[in-house]
Amino acid sequence: MMRQRVWCWMIVGFVLLAGVGSALGATYRTAAALFADPAFARTWARTDGPVSGGAVARTWIWGPEPRTGALAEPYRDAPGGTRLVQYFDKSRMELTNPQGNPTDPFYVTNGLLAEEMLTGNVQLGDAFFETHTPATITVAGDLDDPTGPTYATFSPLRNAPALAAGTAITATVTRDGQVADNPARAGMAAARQYVPETKHTVADVFWAFMTSSGTVDGGATEPLFRSPFYATGFPVTEAYWSMVRVAGQERAVLIQVFERRVLTFTPGNPPGFAVEAGNVGLQYRAWRAFLAIPPTPTPKPTVPPTPTSSTTPATGTPTLAALIVDVTYDGDATSNDPNDETVVIVNGSSAPLDMTGWTLRDTRGHVYTFGAFTLPVDGQVTLYTGKGTDSATKRYWGQTSGVLDNTGPETVSLRDASGTLIDAYPYP
Repeated sequence: MMRQRVWCWMIVGFVLLAGVGSALGATYRTAAALFADPAFARTWARTDGPVSGGAVARTWIWGPEPRTGALAEPYRDAPGGTRLVQYFDKSRMELTNPQGNPTDPFYVTNGLLAEEMLTGNVQLGDAFFETHTPATITVAGDLDDPTGPTYATFSPLRNAPALAAGTAITATVTRDGQVADNPARAGMAAARQYVPETKHTVADVFWAFMTSSGTVDGGATEPLFRSPFYATGFPVTEAYWSMVRVAGQERAVLIQVFERRVLTFTPGNPPGFAVEAGNVGLQYRAWRAFLAIPPTPTPKPTVPPTPTSSTTPATGTPTLAALIVDVTYDGDATSNDPNDETVVIVNGSSAPLDMTGWTLRDTRGHVYTFGAFTLPVDGQVTLYTGKGTDSATKRYWGQTSGVLDNTGPETVSLRDASGTLIDAYPYP
């Protein structure tokens, strides 16, 4: 049996499509229903629509699809004290002022998630922050890498001096924060663009990505970003080399933390993928879920309704609700025990979560429905494909053979009793 495991634990990955081809158009029409707001769909489509449709081969800017439905998170300066957000592998889209101009490039904003995890300061208003400790979550490589650097590793490096433009980048960092010099890295990357706002210098490989042009939705070749810092924000550390585990193998990766994203450079990766954006959206959701951010004082349903237009304001509680944090599947379908396949779900809200009637389903039509069940605060439940006796921490699907045994792309989705998407977990 080839038993494969996909980990997401410890983290717990502007115009409508037209003229790129029928396959790309079909991809967008399928995905559009998943977006919390039409403006979110347009923002995603501009850069990731061509990737999704196969028109280009390059790293995702947001991710293949939304990872949640519409969520309302507390933000003091938004109408009603909450704003509409939706999480993707790479980031979070935000709609703070639904009465604004939808054609404004900053109508949809891109959260300062990396900055928050680096400092521990969660932004709940224009000038209001809640203080926590930096995230002990790996910033690059395999999500269960036990030795790669974390946001907490990079936190004290915010104060390191900037490299002069043209200087070879040879500094290395380990998980425990030890900085050293490796002259063998000279010639691979160099300091390029000094940013006075944060007093750090962007590496040349990252600056080339931030200022690059490529195919966008509609088929034109344009700058991928409205400004070099639109997607990333300003750099908040220098770039450092580190040994991280990538697909189970130790590799040297250059890492730089920006306000909104983490960028990595992996020598030897194929064109279009040497520079990649880290899975900051996934990492942040899990980190914030366990911080127990207090809800807003407004009346709130367990899951806020999905807005139907860009003028519908978000209302209700910050609902990360639940997260799928681990999927174990039998990659070659040879398992004799369906209980080798599991899905782990954690409570991401600040209250007990009634999951009665919720469903877990894959894209091939398999559906599991939860009976009467409540997941406590900070609780987690493991769903086993096979048979067994349900308990407070274990549920059993009752299958006699594996369900998650395919080797092609798959997504497991979690929906509440009304059918609202709570979380989606693509694998392998």
